[in-house]
Amino acid sequence: MYRLPAFAEKDGATLGALIAAPPPGLLTSARPGAIMAQLRAITGLEIDVQSMEGKLKLSQNRAKPDRAGVRAGMIAEGEPLARLMPDPFA
Repeated sequence: MYRLPAFAEKDGATLGALIAAPPPGLLTSARPGAIMAQLRAITGLEIDVQSMEGKLKLSQNRAKPDRAGVRAGMIAEGEPLARLMPDPFA
């Protein structure tokens, strides 16, 4: 049985599940010690995010009919960002 690194035992439920019940062939094809070497190489970190900025890609590079269709679809679904999109035919 493979033992997870300390950080993975605490925070790595997904990793733990993968090691506990690996997909068929995942561990059988690895050379002895390879999985443990890879597990030791995993580094956990925590980042305290103070703020985030982003941009939305709303089909600006598409033809006018495509942009109008995206806008209309978003409006029909009640998407609040649709009101920020200019009407390409206005």
